[in-house]
Formats: sequence, C-alpha cells, structure tokens
Amino acid sequence: AGKELYVAHVDNTDYWWTGIALDNLSTTAAASVTVTGYTSSGIESQTKNYSVEPGGKLIFVTKTEFPADVAWFKVESSLPLIGYELFGTTNDQSLAGLSIPTEGANDIYLPIVDSALSNDWYGLAILNPNGSAVTATLHFYKDGISVGQAEVSLGALSKSVDVLGHYFSGETDLIEITSSGGKIVAFCLEGAKDHSTLGGVMGVAR
Repeated sequence: AGKELYVAHVDNTDYWWTGIALDNLSTTAAASVTVTGYTSSGIESQTKNYSVEPGGKLIFVTKTEFPADVAWFKVESSLPLIGYELFGTTNDQSLAGLSIPTEGANDIYLPIVDSALSNDWYGLAILNPNGSAVTATLHFYKDGISVGQAEVSLGALSKSVDVLGHYFSGETDLIEITSSGGKIVAFCLEGAKDHSTLGGVMGVAR
C-alpha cells in the first residue's frame, strides 16, 4: 500500500482493454486521489481527480475514462491505497491481473518460463517514472549463466514496451534489469500464441 502508485502500462488498442482498481484502506476517511495519464514518450495527457469513500474502490476502464494516447498512469492519494490492473482481450478469450507497485527499484528480476521450451510470447514493459532520463540494462540468463544483455534509454516519464525478441533473440529463463539514473518499474506479460492463456508477473526488486 502507498500514497503513490505506478501503472507501468495500459493498452487502449482495439484488441486489448485495461482495467484499473484502487482501494482506499481507510475505513474512516475518504481518499482524495489524482490520476495522471502520460503518453509513452512522457507527455502529460490528462489528469483527473476522484474521491474514494472510506473502504471504497475506484474502478475504471482506461480507454473509456482517459484519452487513447495514455500509456501509463501515476496515482497520487491523500491516504494509502492498494491497486491492481487487468489486461483483457476484447474477444473475451484472455485475462490477466497484476498488482500496481507503489515504488520502483534500481535492480529488478523477472522470472519467466524458459523461452526455449514454451509456445508463448513475452511482452516487457519498462517505465521510467522520474523527471530525468535513465538507462536500463537488461541482463539475460539461462540456467544461471549470463547469455546476453541490452540497453534501453528512457527519457523522463517515458516507457519502453515490446516483445522479448525485440531486446534479445536467444534463449532465457531469467531477466535482470538494472537502472542508472533513477528507479524504474517493470513487468512481463506472457501469453500463448494461440491466445488460450495469459499471465503476468511484476518485476521483483532485489
């Protein structure tokens, strides 16, 4: 729980929808909540203010509540909140949920199913919630051995999102992301290529 939360990725395309849920943990006071949506390049798109009643919940689908160019959110609250987001397909075939983190880290681990053994796709989202640029280095491991790395430059308040193959074409079962210049937020979505399953894992801070 925290007074600041970072929704690292939302998808407002025709195939996907993203839902956000924020819970006010106080049972005695309403929470004043500000949700600011940013584009992937870090431009502020829209800010909305809400009041969440004691023990209440704020729920919305991003593509109906905010402009389509919003790619991530910063949530600021007068009282501690917990939150989660849902990713679903508009054909109702796939659904996955992720908790919403309250802070970033300089060293993050993403444990994934062995990319050589599965018939899945992997999508990585890396967010820089800071007011200045950072460099994220992705370290790829297989069976505990380093097999490659890639660097991603992230401007202030910007993010990178792409499939695993954009960053690394080899076989990997663990990704470590280190950051210089500020803390980052990261997660991975994993889905079957036949669209039968979908899951997600938040990056784990070291």
